[in-house]
Amino acid sequence: MSNKAIQHGTPDGYRQHLRTDQPACEPCTTAATDARRAAYLRDGHTNSVRVPAELLGVIALWLRDDVRAQLDAEIGPRVIGACIDRASAKARQS
Repeated sequence: MSNKAIQHGTPDGYRQHLRTDQPACEPCTTAATDARRAAYLRDGHTNSVRVPAELLGVIALWLRDDVRAQLDAEIGPRVIGACIDRASAKARQS
């Protein structure tokens, strides 16, 4: 077993937890999950990510018209409109 301190919040830290038979902490688990998801995207194993509806609505509001048209074509203008509505409602609650 190594005396090296665990590098918390990193994929290496997650592996260090496993090698030392310690349960992985939340920051290390999150870092390992994020790294794995990014690798799947880069390697072409997946083509999508989950985004909360409110966040997608905010993003849609900031897009150039040509990019917004692409988003509408991919997801549908009614769905994007609903996401924008949710974002607006959430902003009014804040």
